[in-house]
Order: sequence, then structure tokens, then C-alpha cells
Amino acid sequence: MDLARREVQRRGRAIDLTPLEVEVLRYLVARPRTPVSRSELLTEVWGYAPNVQSRAVDHTMSRLRAKLEEDPRSAVHLVGVRGFGYRFEPLADPAAAPARVGFPRLRGERVGRESELERLATVLGGRTRAVVLKGPPGVGKTRLAIAFGSRAGGPPAWFFDLEGLESREDLVRSAADALGLPTAGSAVDVGEAVERALASRGRSLVVLDGFDGLVGVGEDDVLRWLAIAPQLLLLITTRRVPDLGVPVVEVHGLDALDALALLEARARARGAALAEDDATRQACRALVSRLEGLPLALELAAARCTIQGPRELLELLDGPGPLLTGLEAALESAWTQLSIPERAALIAAAVFCGPFPLEAFRAVLAPDQRSGALDHLERLRDDSWLVVEPSADSSRPTRFRLPGPLRASVRAHGDAEGPRDRHARWFSDQALAGERDPQRLAAEVSELLAAWRHLRQADGERAVGLALVLARHLRSAGPFDPLLPLLDDALDLEAATGPVRAALHLERGKARRIAGDVGRAEADLVAARDGASVAGLAAAWRSLGNLRRHQGRLEAAEQCYAEAREAASAPGGETERGPLLRDLGSLRLRQERPQEAGPLYDEALDHFRRQGDSWNEGWILGNLGNLHLEAGAIAAARRAYDQALRVHRSRGDHRWEGMVLSNLAMLDLEQGALGRAHETLARALRLHRATGNRRFEGHALSALGALAHENGDLARSRDHQEEALGVFLEVRDNRFEGVARARLAALDAAEGRSGEAAAGFATAREALARRSRMLEAVAVLEAVAAGDPVELPEGATSFARICARLAGPTMLRRS
Repeated sequence: MDLARREVQRRGRAIDLTPLEVEVLRYLVARPRTPVSRSELLTEVWGYAPNVQSRAVDHTMSRLRAKLEEDPRSAVHLVGVRGFGYRFEPLADPAAAPARVGFPRLRGERVGRESELERLATVLGGRTRAVVLKGPPGVGKTRLAIAFGSRAGGPPAWFFDLEGLESREDLVRSAADALGLPTAGSAVDVGEAVERALASRGRSLVVLDGFDGLVGVGEDDVLRWLAIAPQLLLLITTRRVPDLGVPVVEVHGLDALDALALLEARARARGAALAEDDATRQACRALVSRLEGLPLALELAAARCTIQGPRELLELLDGPGPLLTGLEAALESAWTQLSIPERAALIAAAVFCGPFPLEAFRAVLAPDQRSGALDHLERLRDDSWLVVEPSADSSRPTRFRLPGPLRASVRAHGDAEGPRDRHARWFSDQALAGERDPQRLAAEVSELLAAWRHLRQADGERAVGLALVLARHLRSAGPFDPLLPLLDDALDLEAATGPVRAALHLERGKARRIAGDVGRAEADLVAARDGASVAGLAAAWRSLGNLRRHQGRLEAAEQCYAEAREAASAPGGETERGPLLRDLGSLRLRQERPQEAGPLYDEALDHFRRQGDSWNEGWILGNLGNLHLEAGAIAAARRAYDQALRVHRSRGDHRWEGMVLSNLAMLDLEQGALGRAHETLARALRLHRATGNRRFEGHALSALGALAHENGDLARSRDHQEEALGVFLEVRDNRFEGVARARLAALDAAEGRSGEAAAGFATAREALARRSRMLEAVAVLEAVAAGDPVELPEGATSFARICARLAGPTMLRRS
């Protein structure tokens, strides 16, 4: 070859080459015996942008083979690498090829997979000579195998691309092609040539990539290769485990940090301008979670980030039509290998939103398939469609999960109306029968929401019953976001009549009060009295009393509780007697009559324990902690709070867990454990926001502001107090509006704005008029602001004691 003169001599005859053919040949010749991908040639020789799809390489190579090869159909020098590209082989005798053939190059830097690479090195570094890499389509098995075969210090390696092959003849010819052996002749002759070549190469590694279609067909050849070539190492990538009796390394999605790093690295490598703000980072984390760390899905999403941002991609994932078409193609190939019963089972599995137990899967299958439910699950698991999630709790069953990106693809393959209906009815039956099991409800909330969406179209009567169960659970454990839309839709159903309608209004009133929508909450609670059962009427009056108590309208609250007491004393109202005692105790606290609150709480606690009502038991324990805290009994308060916290966590009640954590933080603040208080408040604030608990979100923000003030960070303290004040104004909490205004006034004084401070304290006193216990704390803050000694009377409130910490020990006197 004389590439400078664009000429090749063969047997004395000159063959002219075009400039493009010369450049292609020059590129390949510079990399002898090294496979070069089509995309690399398009990028480096043609100058195309990455990811351009074109047949130009194959057309040019076809012309070059016609000019250079003796038999273009059995190329010796310009050898095709199936599914990848081409390599240049300079030797006339293929059997004399060197003992190392370059691997396909990884595109982009490898991210993660250190533990898997270490596991492979450990397995193949001992006596084991073969290992299977098993995982679903798109999980990165091929990329991991290439990384392992390319590692520094590894043995010589060959890459056999077996994707789509289904016969022994395909296997041996593909192996011969990868080894640079002639593929003409009978399969027996080619197979023997492959065996001789493998045996002659000493210690070496062969990657059999994409063995799926050869399971049940190619195992004998693989075992024969291992027997004939005693130093041969095999790494087999597949979705289905072949019958070889070798170790299996399962490959799952990347962990959250690695997946996020992969998405961002690939997106930026493609020119995507990802902003560094919190919103973009949060959207990227949500995208990684939705794609469950599946590398192919992340790579494809990164490519789309050049057109749409992460937030837009999240919205598109919920839309119609395939978004990640490359992943769809990979999954389509796996789908075609399933039998008809397996496809039906997979469609049933795709109805679930998350992990599911065997009993639920059996209920969703068609009746004639149920006897084989476990067999279906095992086969789908063996084919890498399902992930098994063993339960750490022996009392709870093992669950199966179809990864999200796979689930979306399966749902597009068949009619799931029957499985969806059976899914909705089974889960609604379970919820209606086991409403008092909060842990089960928490584990199945996504399935129950899906069941609700189906039933509101298919069975309105069943739907409203499920809506009530869901509403009670979401209000206490979250997530809060779907709660109000669910109740709005339920009240629009024709089946929402009579006592059921009243109960739905009651639940929406409670939810709106939590969310701070006080006006509409009151309207719902008033409407909840119409058509209610006796117990429902008592609950509506009691909830209306709670609303007015939180607004500071204590006389109106007393009147509502009196109406509730009358309803609860009638036949059928017995279930409301305990909650009424509980709420009356809270009213007495607000009326600054703690000596009356204690006995009411004790009576209510005894009632709930006899009823086995753990939710209300935890509620009472938390409020008893508040009583002890106000009395200065710190140890007793902490014991009560800790007991309440255990009860709420055992139930999965995140709303009340957050409220108890807020109270524990107040206790820590009073004792000066500022670091622990900050950590507890941060956890409480996350829970308040997750469960939509706006009033307690304001409490946590105000407490964080007080903590920042004590630490000397006045700017941060002001930010927290102003945000808290906005929340209290929104939910019409006059009492804590006064608290926030007093703390802001103390900040004004600390920053030298005495006029603003005086006005702020006056406004706070006005908001807290007739609340002597709260005004006591305002007086403490005013003394601190003026630089005067602080007189803390005996029996001062917890709030006053916390405020007095700003004075420091030298300015604090106790009477």
C-alpha cells in the first residue's frame, strides 16, 4: 500500500483509491487488529457530529473490499465486527494473529460500578473460569464487560457480539469472525477452528455479549471451549442464566449518586447547559429516581437534555408515546423472546406501581393463570424482568418489582383493563377490611391511589369508600399533595350522598385546616353536619371546635364542644367520647387552666388504651409532654415525648411524628442543646412540609429563627421569622402571629432599630391580648431588647424560659 500516492498494488496490478477510501484505510491501518466502531469512523473520518446515523461507512467498506479482497464476501484484511464496525487485519494467515485483540472502546468516562468490577476480578481471579453477568435490558452489562476486559493488567481479551443470535451455527461463526478466522465452510469446520484458536492463546478472556438467544442452545459449545482451553476465562452477559453451573453476578441500576453523576456528565458532554440552581439539581435527582438508575435510560435522557431541561423531561415521561426510543428498542427485543403466558403475566405485573407480594399478583392474574402465579414470577425473575426484594421483617412477605422504565414499556404492549380492574378491587377490599393497619396502608398507598383512579370511573360506590380510607391515612402519614384533589373528585361522584358525603366534607375540612385554608375548612365542617350519622355529627362539631380553638376563638370553641358532647351522649355517638375528652383538654390548656387539662388527658388516655387506639394514645402522650414542659418537669416531658414518638413511628404517622419532634426541639432549646435542637427542627420541618402541616411548619420556622438569633446569625433569624409570620397569617393563628412579631421586634432591637422594635412589641401585645402566659414571654423579649435584667417568675412558661436565654446568665434573675 502506498497511501501517499492513493494506490494499492496487488499481484503487480495497481488499484486506485478515492480520497475518502484512503482516509478510511489510513485510519484502520494505524490501528491494526483493533475493532473500530462505525460511529468512530463517522466522527473521525467523515467529520460528522456524534450520534449521527448513516450507512456511509458500510457503503465505503463494501467498495474497499471489492477493490482489495480476493473474495469480498469472505474478507481477510477488512474484517467486519458484527454489530460494531470493522478492523484491519494485515496478516495473510489469520491463524497467526497476535494473542490480543483490542476491545470496543468505552464511549465517555465510566461512572460507578467499582463494586461489580471488584467482584468480577475476585471471581475470575481464583479457580473459577467463567462468570455470568445478569441483568435487564439497558442496565449496562455490555459496558461493564468492556470495562472489565479493558482494565490495565488484565489478560488478552476478545469480544464476541452475540446479540440477536439464536443457533449454534450463529455462535461459532460469530466467534470465528471475532477471532479473525475464516467463516467459509461447514459449521463443524468453523467450530473446530474456533476451538483450536482458543486453545492456542494461553491465558485469555473472552466476553460472550448478549447470550440471551443462545440459552438452551449454546451451552455445550461454551463448556467444550472451557474443557479444550484450560487457561480460557469467560465473561457472559445475558438477561437469562444459561445452564453452565457457574457463578452469577447480578447487575442492577446505579445507586443514586452515581446515577446523578452519569446523567450530568453525559448531558454536559453533549453540550447541555444544566443550571447549577437547586431546582435543576432537584429535577435531576427526581429524573434519576424515576429512571431507577438504569444506565441506558440515563444516557438517552442525557441526550434529550440538549433539547429539554430535566423538569420538562420529567413531565414528558408521564405523557403519551415513547420518550427514550433506544431503550424501547432494547426492551422490544427482550419482549419477543417471551411466551404468550409470560407476556400476559408481565402485563399483569406492570399494573402495579411498586413492589408487590405474591398474593396480590395472584389476585391480578386472570383466574385460569392463578395456579401458576409463582412459576410466572420465577420465570420473569430469571429473565431479568423482575427484581426480588426480600423482606427484612419475617412477618412480611417477599415482594417483586418491575423497574419503572421497564414497566412503562410493558404497559404499551397489551390491554391491561382486566388486570387493572382486578388490581383496583383487590386493593380496595384489603384497605376497607384493614383500615386500622397503618403500616400496610403506608406500604400500599401508591397502589391504593391507582385503585382509586380506576374505581372512580368504574365503581363510584366502592370509590367513595376507598377515598375515605385514603383520606384518613394521607392526612396523618402523607403524602399530602394528592389528598385535597382526591376529596374534591370524591365529592363530585354521584355515589357521594348521605352520611358518606358528610364524612367526605369532614375529611376535606380537616385537610383544608391543616393546609391553612381556614375559610373553606369552616364551610366544609359546617356542611359535614348535614346528613351525618350520630358519630359523624359529633365529629363535625368537635372538628369545628378544634378549628376555632386554633384561631383563638375560645368561647366559640367551647360552644362547639358542648354541641359535640350532646351528640356523643346519644346512642351511636360513643366512639366520639374519647376524642372529645382529648380536645377539651387542649382547650383548657389554651385557656391557661392546666390543672383541669391534666385530668381530662388522663381520662382520655385510659379510654384510648382500653380501646387499643394507638393513634390517640400517641396524641395524648405528646400533649402530656407539653403539660410537663410548661410545668418545668423536663425529664417527665422528655419521657412522654419519647413514648409518643415511638407510637407515631410504629404507625407510620409522619404528621404527628413531626409535631412531637417540634416539641422535643423546644425542650432541647430550653436546655441549651442547640446543635441537637437544630437537627431535630430540620427533621420536623421536612415532615411538616411533606404532610402539608402548615401551622406546624410555621412553628418550626419560628423556632429555627430563635435558634439562629441565639447563635448570633441575625439575618438568617429574620428570614425564618418573616417566613413563619407569613404562615401564621395564612392559617389565621393569632397566638403564634404574636410570637413571631415579638421575635422580629427583638431582632429590630438587636440591630439598633429601636423605633421599629417598639412598634413591633406593641403589635405583638395587641395580638396576644388576654393571653397573660404568652405576654409574659413578650415582656422577657422587651427586657432583653432594652438591655435590662430579666425577671423570670416561678412557673414561667416554656416560651418565656426559651426567650430568656437571649439575656445570658449574667442578665437573668429568677424570682
